[in-house]
Formats: sequence, structure tokens, C-alpha cells
Amino acid sequence: MMGDDLICYRVMPNNKLIPFSSQVVIIALFVVFFSVLFSLTNAIYSNYQYDVKIKQFQLENQRYAEQNKLKMYEYLRSNLRLVLEKEKKETMNQINPGEQVIVLHTDTNPKNLFHPNNPSQSPQEKQEEKYKDLSNTQKWWHYFFD
Repeated sequence: MMGDDLICYRVMPNNKLIPFSSQVVIIALFVVFFSVLFSLTNAIYSNYQYDVKIKQFQLENQRYAEQNKLKMYEYLRSNLRLVLEKEKKETMNQINPGEQVIVLHTDTNPKNLFHPNNPSQSPQEKQEEKYKDLSNTQKWWHYFFD
């Protein structure tokens, strides 16, 4: 009879006995169940937060896309206006009030920049040709006294 006193039993309302080890297992299962339930609700809530952030970023991206379209439209419009104005100035020789016209020569050869009418010689070449037929002493004379 000594061994029967050490085992703990719980009496249920319908007079059935539940051993202590079963009680521990049931309590452990409740703890595991609630910890899994907590983890699941925590994961669902974090997914909800990510979805909210994604929607916010999508709305922000749409707003930026609209701003980019508007700025691109304004840029193209101003660029088109400038191109049309440039073509009008070049073809019709129109100038705006207060503008001064400067004509730039498009030839990149340095010889032609000095004398567009005679592109074959620059001023230095003309001077060298002028002194070509003179003797050495005459060249020195012109060098010091001209």
C-alpha cells in the first residue's frame, strides 16, 4: 500500500481518474499550442505590415512616375520651343528684341579663319613670301626697322 500513496490522481466530475503524467502532457500541449498560435499571429501581423508598406511604396512610385512624366513633358516642350526658335532664327534671320547677332565662321582650318576670301595663305605665310626673295642683310634690316 505504500506505493499507492505516492501516485497522484485527479478526480474528474464523472469520477474518472487522470494520472499526473497525463496532466503534465496536456499542460505541455497547451503551452506548445499557444506558443505556435502566438508565432502564427505574429507572422500574420508582420506580413500585414509589409503589405501596408508595399502599398505605400507603390503609391509613392506612382506619384514619382507622374511627376517624371510631367517634367519630361515640360522638358520636351521647352526643348521643342527652343529648337523651333533656333530654326526660325536660322532660316528666316529673325532676332529677338535686344539681341545682337554674331556671325561665326564654321571652317575650322586656322588658315581660313584669318582670310576667308583667300584661304590658301595665312598672314604669316604672306609675310614669309614677301621676304623670300630678299637677301639675308635685307631681311635683318626689315626685322629691326619695319
